Amino acid sequence: MSTDSQNTRDRAEARFDRLQRQKREGEAAAKEYEANAKSVDAKTARLKAMRLAKEAADAEAAAAAPPKPAKTTKKRATPAAG
Repeated sequence: MSTDSQNTRDRAEARFDRLQRQKREGEAAAKEYEANAKSVDAKTARLKAMRLAKEAADAEAAAAAPPKPAKTTKKRATPAAG
């Protein structure tokens, strides 16, 4: 009888240990996921700020530059009808 109760206890402890390990691994994975998400958000915000600054600088440069002359098209000589 003591062997059966010892086996039951061993299995219960093994199951408990496995569940605790899975819980720790899950928490670690969640922290890693959150850290990656924060990193992506920070990079996205930085790139957006850079893009907006570049667009503003381009718009300012375009406004300060003299207007381009209108393109004129040359008329081609039409071949004589034969």
